[in-house]
Amino acid sequence: MDLFIIGGLVVVLVIIIAFILIKENEANRRFTRYERAIEGLMQENFNLKKQIENLPLSKDDDTKDNEELKSELSKKLENDLNEKIVPIIKAIKSIERVIDEFASEQKDRMYNLEERTRDIGKITPSAQNEEEQIVRMFNSGKSIEMIAKDLRLGIGRVEFVLKLHQLA
Repeated sequence: MDLFIIGGLVVVLVIIIAFILIKENEANRRFTRYERAIEGLMQENFNLKKQIENLPLSKDDDTKDNEELKSELSKKLENDLNEKIVPIIKAIKSIERVIDEFASEQKDRMYNLEERTRDIGKITPSAQNEEEQIVRMFNSGKSIEMIAKDLRLGIGRVEFVLKLHQLA
């Protein structure tokens, strides 16, 4: 009986670990996509900055226009980058939150399983205690069938204990 319980727990743990690994792989793939997108945006930003630096500068009037143009381009570039990067960062944070929630849920499940196994260990009486209960119940006038039913044992087990104590 204990082997079935332990086997069941092992199977549940294997399933949980497999599920966690699958979710982790999915998250890694998403992170990789986001990293590629960010790298592309950074490359685009770098190229635009190079183009801005290479713009020909002329006289004072043109310099003022160029400065205004540079500031406008910088603002537009910042806005564009923010529009593209902020959703990616939000998505990454939501993925992290989901992973954290999943991990805490799995920890809670493991804790509950451990508590259940401890409870099962407490419920199962020891062999010595079991024999004492069988003898006490038989001496109080209960039949072998009733003792087996009450203690959730087989009739053969009850008869065996009674024969050992020379009561049956």
